[in-house]
Amino acid sequence: MKFGICDSNLDRIPIAAAAGADYVELAVSGNLMPLEPDEVWEPVRQQIMALPLKPEAFNNFFPGAVRVTGPDVDWAKVEAYAARAIQRAAMVGGKVMVVGSGGARNVPDGFSWDEAWAQLRHLFQMMGPIAAKWGITIVIEPLRRQESNIVNLVTEGLRMAREVNHPNIKALADFYHMDELGEPLEHLLDAGPDLGHVHVADTGRFRPGSGVYPYPTFFRYLKQAGYDRRISMENRWDYDHLQDEMQDSLRFLREQWEKA
Repeated sequence: MKFGICDSNLDRIPIAAAAGADYVELAVSGNLMPLEPDEVWEPVRQQIMALPLKPEAFNNFFPGAVRVTGPDVDWAKVEAYAARAIQRAAMVGGKVMVVGSGGARNVPDGFSWDEAWAQLRHLFQMMGPIAAKWGITIVIEPLRRQESNIVNLVTEGLRMAREVNHPNIKALADFYHMDELGEPLEHLLDAGPDLGHVHVADTGRFRPGSGVYPYPTFFRYLKQAGYDRRISMENRWDYDHLQDEMQDSLRFLREQWEKA
């Protein structure tokens, strides 16, 4: 199992490396800049390539301005954005890309939820072959209802991935969102090979090990589901004690994983 840290501030990545992280998870929009031409992105690409940790994962895929549900979806724009983002991720060592993007996927008022679901299915059917070309796995992130009004539960992410039925399209399990929604952890047992990535935090969305989340159960179910890829910490930090906090949480996660 690899344990990584979500942080799009490139200046903090050396701290994550010193703390012992296996990889970093960056943001698509801010670090891959898919709306910008290559010459604008090139200096950022060079910065990313020089990092002491590889960005094996990326999140925040679509900005709110690139709509993927509703009456105003521009599919040509969506496909061009996705293709550029996926290619650039692969160029810097990316392996998995998270599509949460609540602002882009939220179902507009008065728009059919079923039609929005079909639009998302079309989106991932379109993204699958592009991702396969570049060796990338796209994962569908369920979000708590404060952030999205569609695809909230892990079971819904799995349903979408299975409807799309493409080997490069899988679902994500986020411990924080599952806890916020009261989703039973037993839902992980049905994930099997359709689970492609995991995010973790702890009570109040603080760092793992600082709260009361039932990590022994969470990790035991992940193991029983056969999951053995990457787990990214996506949480708030005390930036005055960042390296110590990262070290403590990475130690905690590795110990809990070994015990599960």
